Formats: sequence, structure tokens, C-alpha cells
Amino acid sequence: MTKIVFIGCRRMGFETLEYLLKNHRKKIVAAYTLDKSLAKKTAYFFSFQKLKKYGMPIRAVKDINHSKVITQIVSQKPDLIITVAWSQIFSKEILKIPQLGCIGFHSSLLPKYSGGSPVNWGIINGEKQWGITLFYLTSSLDEGNIIAQEKFRIDLKDTCKTTYDKATLKAVRLLKKYLPQIIKGTAPRIKQNLSQATRFKRRKPEDGLINWSKTKMQLYNWVRALTHPYPGAFTFFNGRKMHIWTAELTESPSSYSPGKVIRLAKRGLIVSAKNGSVLIKKLQMDGDNEINASYAAEKYKIRVGDKFNNE
Repeated sequence: MTKIVFIGCRRMGFETLEYLLKNHRKKIVAAYTLDKSLAKKTAYFFSFQKLKKYGMPIRAVKDINHSKVITQIVSQKPDLIITVAWSQIFSKEILKIPQLGCIGFHSSLLPKYSGGSPVNWGIINGEKQWGITLFYLTSSLDEGNIIAQEKFRIDLKDTCKTTYDKATLKAVRLLKKYLPQIIKGTAPRIKQNLSQATRFKRRKPEDGLINWSKTKMQLYNWVRALTHPYPGAFTFFNGRKMHIWTAELTESPSSYSPGKVIRLAKRGLIVSAKNGSVLIKKLQMDGDNEINASYAAEKYKIRVGDKFNNE
């Protein structure tokens, strides 16, 4: 019987582990997830509590590479380690444990968009064709041999959440199809063409500052790429930080300088961009609750001609 250790977090980790527990319960010898104390620092954190009904102890850890955790994994003698939506890079000590290797997912079509926050960057850059990659982990980040990929579209109304949800469905599908081959040692091992690789850095909350001089499409992409459950795009108004959670494209022309409010509409605030304008629908002033932008105009006395700033 093949022994599998699962290491994962976020919604994708939950869904893939549930699939494994439903269909391969006897093979799973241990499951690890991220300690809830790190939830605020982990976008799309998702509790694994509901999975305890399958009778599998799920260990919460802060650092998968801690010597005690590694010792524990070694004692479980896994033939295979599956990792999903885990941001900590595995140490060489972990990578060498299972004879069948360590496999994981990356939410892009590798070698494109390797590195951190792939979906966020993809939406920011206006990508429409997207996908997810199942691959073998190595000591080099996101450079291991590819087992398989699933493609899907990023639609204009998709956000970071809906795109990751699409990727999650594809991840379960890939695992269902290829896990038997991985266990038998017959799964594909497609070498990546690293000359075509593009690498992006992991995004931090402070990276969400809006540059109003961008085009309206770039501003719209910026907001939807960083909205819930991520830290959000933000700007400043009267010295207060303001997150913008929902926006729409609009055909309203503008002769105003970028970042200026050009109209107060029933559906929100129409704000000038480089080549037109965007409709701001939901926002959140620092320290307050998220509200509709039309109500925010009254509450915070936002007027036509007011400007959103970078500080």
C-alpha cells in the first residue's frame, strides 16, 4: 500500500485533501495544514476542521521545515508527498524523503508565471488564457518536470477568487486522473523549457497602491486582481487609506486628470483614468466597514473634482 503525506492549505488544499480522503483514505498516513495563527498573513486561508470527520488527524504547523516536523514526516515513511497551495518552500531534507517524489500544483501554465502570486499577476497583466500545472518539486522553485496541465479562461468579470476557484476544480481533476500513474511511477515527466520562463515576485499588502495614471482597463484589472480574499487595491483620500474592492469599466469620457472624481452616480463613483474612467462600486475607508461607494460619497463628503492620491 502506497503511503502518502499531504501538506496543504487554502481552499485548493481543502478541496484536494477532501478528494483524497474520500477516494484514497487508506493511503493517507498524515496531513498537515497551516496553523491558524498565520491566517491573517495568508490570503484565502481556509480551515480544515470539517475534514476531521474522515478520521484523519490534521496537524497544524507554522513551519513545515522545522526539525521536529521533518522528523515526524520521516517516521511516517511516505512513498509520496502531495503539497497544495503551500507557500513555504520545502527543504532538501523533505524533498528526499519519499521515493516517488514530492508533487505539487502551481496556478499557472509553467514555465510562465513561476514564482509568487501567479493568478494576481495574470489578472493584472490582462491574461485571458490560463491554467494550472501539476509537477514534481525540486530544490529549484517551480522548475521541476511537468506531469500535466489543465487550461481554462480568465473572463473579464473574473476576480482573483473566482480564478483560483476555477484552478481548484482543475487541480482535483488532475489529481484524479494522474495519481494512479504517479503511484505506479509511469506519470509523464515533461522537462520545462526554462528559456520561456517568466518569474514574478510574491505580492505584499503594500503592493496594492493604485496608480491612477494607468488606463481604465489597467485600473479595473488591478482592483479585481487584488480584491477579496486578498489584501486589496488601495488609494488615499483626505489623508486616509481607502481600499477599493469592486469596480467596473465605464464608457464615460473624462477630461479630468487621473484620479479625480468626475461624477457621483447611483451605482458608485466615476473616477478619471488615463484614457477614460472607471466606476468604483464598493470601498472601505481605513478603520471602517466596506460600503457601497454611493453611500461613501455622502459619509465621507466626496465631491466631484476631489482627487484620490498616493499618500
